[in-house]
Amino acid sequence: MAKIKVNAALQRIAILEKEGYVSRAVVYSKISGDEVLEFASMNSGINQGQLSAAMHAIVQEFRNHLLTGHSVELPGVGIFRVGVNSKMVETPEDVSVNNITRRKIHFLPSTFIKSYLNRVSFTTKNDGEEDDEETEDTGSDTGTGTGTGTNTGGSGSNTGTDTGGSGSGNTNQGGDNTGGGTTPGGGNDDPDNGME
Repeated sequence: MAKIKVNAALQRIAILEKEGYVSRAVVYSKISGDEVLEFASMNSGINQGQLSAAMHAIVQEFRNHLLTGHSVELPGVGIFRVGVNSKMVETPEDVSVNNITRRKIHFLPSTFIKSYLNRVSFTTKNDGEEDDEETEDTGSDTGTGTGTGTNTGGSGSNTGTDTGGSGSGNTNQGGDNTGGGTTPGGGNDDPDNGME
């Protein structure tokens, strides 16, 4: 089973004038696109040059469709779509592109990814401790917060990754929720059936 280390991180909630410590997943490093291609080539037996050409074509189509207003699904990974934050106005007639304050990409993980996330165990190591403390996720995935990060909700709640900036002035309003947690198009998201 996969393990992810968590560390303590100070979190300030300005609106409540409160601060405390929360668990944050440790990110060890960023795996580059070239490394992903190298690993995929080794695991699949497909020539790295062919995989690179295919990946370039996939990225180009992904970008073209996403940036023209479509939601785009990467099988076994999830669905991406563009979103915005804007200033609130009094009437629909006052809504304008000039009111947009932030552009962002929303990510809805596939049920395949979510099911594996529920199987991950977490470990912490505090100063002075010899052994890691393990905790199992009980499957309760609801969460709230401000700024950047992932809020992975349970069935029917908002699930998405906000890749925009951070700050207390960032508010999502009107039609920006994606719920359900199912993959459109009837994709096979069975985690015991291998990769799609």
